[in-house]
Amino acid sequence: MKKFLLGLIVGIFLASYIYLFLNIGPQFHVTLGHLLDKDTLYLKDGSVLQGWIIKKDSRNIWFAQEKGYFTLPLSQCEIIQENALLQYIWELI
Repeated sequence: MKKFLLGLIVGIFLASYIYLFLNIGPQFHVTLGHLLDKDTLYLKDGSVLQGWIIKKDSRNIWFAQEKGYFTLPLSQCEIIQENALLQYIWELI
């Protein structure tokens, strides 16, 4: 039953994405793509940031949100969860 519901949900997402991809302009494609691969940063001060990791090295992480771009020292990050929605879907399978 779980696999059936998961397949149904994924099928609806894929069908919607294909429909929108064929009928909407390129700016919406980027927005929908970002929605599917959103990253989450859990900081040591307890705050949570959602957006997209642009670049990461041994000392800093470059992060983008709808509000703009910024750089954080990697030492401030407690947990870095990349592609949160896709990982959640894989955990359900």
